[in-house]
Amino acid sequence: MPHLPFPEDESLPQQVRQCLDELPTRLNVFQIMAYAPTTVCHVADLGAALLGTLNIAPAHREMVILWVARQTGAKYEWVQHLPPARAGGVTEEQIQAVYDLDRRRPCLGPAQQAALALADRIVAGVPSGRADIARLAEHFTQREIVELAVLAGYYLMLARFLVTFDVDLDPRGDALADAFTGRRDAE
Repeated sequence: MPHLPFPEDESLPQQVRQCLDELPTRLNVFQIMAYAPTTVCHVADLGAALLGTLNIAPAHREMVILWVARQTGAKYEWVQHLPPARAGGVTEEQIQAVYDLDRRRPCLGPAQQAALALADRIVAGVPSGRADIARLAEHFTQREIVELAVLAGYYLMLARFLVTFDVDLDPRGDALADAFTGRRDAE
């Protein structure tokens, strides 16, 4: 049970109700976040951009999200992103490595290890050095390195929010990810 009830739709500004209604699924995280009407739509829009417009491969995107979820104890984020991770090509062995927080497992390639190392530093609040960025640059473009950092930072913020308010899992939360990955087989 979340620490706050969902706000009543009637109490929300029209713009926020419209924003929530336009989501493929009214995810619980955005329902609770609607108490902050000046930010919820922007946060949802950034999430949509991160799920649908990045240059980084879906498998890298989802592994970073799962890594942040595991590091922060955000069960909601973990459960929500398992379906898109699998759809994006993340194997069960790789999911287990992320679950175990073991980024050195042989099933993870050098690019994945570098991306997860960046996520590690972002979650821990540790700056990246030139050597860290150089290691990332062996596998990713400058744009993709920045995308990985923004992705990890966004999902860290979301994870902290989810854990703080103990947001309940969504019964059909994978619909949002499906909308951006083109996956419709679950419907």
